[in-house]
Amino acid sequence: MADPQTEVLPRRHESKLLRCDWYPDVPDHRDYLASSPRITAALSRLPRSRTAGDPPGFVDAREYGSLSIHSSGQVPSSVEAVAALIEHFERRASGRSLELSRGFLTYAAQRYAAAAGGTVTLRTVLKAARQCGFTEEKYFSTPNSAAAPDALTFHLAHSLKRMRYFRLDGPDATGEVILRRLRAYLTAGFPTAFGFAVSNSDDADPHIWCPTTMDDNFGGTAAIAVGFGDRLRIRSDKGALLIRGNWRPRQQAPEYGWLPYSFVRRRLALDFWTVLTRAWLRSSEFTAPARA
Repeated sequence: MADPQTEVLPRRHESKLLRCDWYPDVPDHRDYLASSPRITAALSRLPRSRTAGDPPGFVDAREYGSLSIHSSGQVPSSVEAVAALIEHFERRASGRSLELSRGFLTYAAQRYAAAAGGTVTLRTVLKAARQCGFTEEKYFSTPNSAAAPDALTFHLAHSLKRMRYFRLDGPDATGEVILRRLRAYLTAGFPTAFGFAVSNSDDADPHIWCPTTMDDNFGGTAAIAVGFGDRLRIRSDKGALLIRGNWRPRQQAPEYGWLPYSFVRRRLALDFWTVLTRAWLRSSEFTAPARA
């Protein structure tokens, strides 16, 4: 059996399967960054990882992933990414396997986006989750979410008022700095939502090729990073992020794949967000990320 860290992966050509509905957030001076005092103060209470100074070459946190299955055509990828992010934290911190209603989160995010005269972005979805909380799928079914949630649905929502969301890619950070910071947070147990550019070099294979000058850019899609492998080779790229996404119309469930580090270094992957709450941090499942 081939070593998944060093295997050179095959390529198939089915570029029509691509899905692009992610829009990067414009810079906002009000965003919390990894260096913001409130964030550093919260993270400083965490124990230091034994590998803080020398991150491992491989991290795989798929075991904490959610079990939700939704059609990719019904849920914006930014909503799916944020919902999967919250489910991941809840499962890792408390052991609860929640199934968040993507329909509820989509409705809240679209209302926030409409009020601001913009589109649904990762920041918009995170803001909606913090203000409105989340409802489980059993209380508001995503396939039946054409109607607005009623008062009972909002009453049953779990509060996330104490959640902080912050960026790992500040306005002045280079791609290399963002990659080091991202690997540090993944090592410490923090999955990260982000968006990346897709092109006709991508296909039905879950392992993604970095585009060349001969490829066309089709747009972007959102996903979450839950791990990385420094030795994995995809084409000529060494090192890749383990991501969970739902970027193809024919996918019936989110899947995992590998995104080369080159996407981060070349800023083809942007908008890196993660979250924290005091309850999650008190679970002893997370460590203080190394500074990058």
